Amino acid sequence: SGKSNTTLHNDNNKVEIELTGKNDIVVPSPNNVHKKTDAIVYLAQFGNHSSYGAQLDAGHKVITGISKLNKSLELLYVNYVYQFPTDVIIFYDHLSPPDADTMANLRRNRPHLQFRSLDEKWWSLPYELQPWQLVLWSRPAFSVGYRLMMRWFAVLIWHYLDAENYTHCMRLDDDSYILSKIEYNLFDYMRDNKKRYAFRNPVLESD
Repeated sequence: SGKSNTTLHNDNNKVEIELTGKNDIVVPSPNNVHKKTDAIVYLAQFGNHSSYGAQLDAGHKVITGISKLNKSLELLYVNYVYQFPTDVIIFYDHLSPPDADTMANLRRNRPHLQFRSLDEKWWSLPYELQPWQLVLWSRPAFSVGYRLMMRWFAVLIWHYLDAENYTHCMRLDDDSYILSKIEYNLFDYMRDNKKRYAFRNPVLESD
């Protein structure tokens, strides 16, 4: 099928969306307003990560790094964000930033997508610990980068988002794939039902 364009209007921003016929984009109704208190967050790895290996797609081809993130974003937008406009924030280590082309490609047709660098305030070892001490720590197979990631999501991200006036967030990994339409606003559901925490993990990870 041929390509066509539609336009999304949110918060006085006009975004041209290219339709290819592969997926239907649901244009938000006036009731599905962009709430600046809600965010979907990623922590992207734009370099190598020693704690994870490559994955295989349905055709048994290797997918890594940016290709996984791009697939996750594509499914997120088609199955949720186009219908329920939400800030999508991609955090990254300030020592391994994405290049301009990567950011432009990931932003294309994706409104409210932001990139934010984590400087030393948010991405450093605490309490004067040094990377060389890794061999002395419990479970040294987990790299310093992995431990910084855990510290970010367990402790620091809440301070960061609170300072930015966000009240609700949803974390996705670069290999988190939303495979079907979500027909309701997840954040409104949490607020309306006075829920504080929820998770979904249909696939168990193993060594």
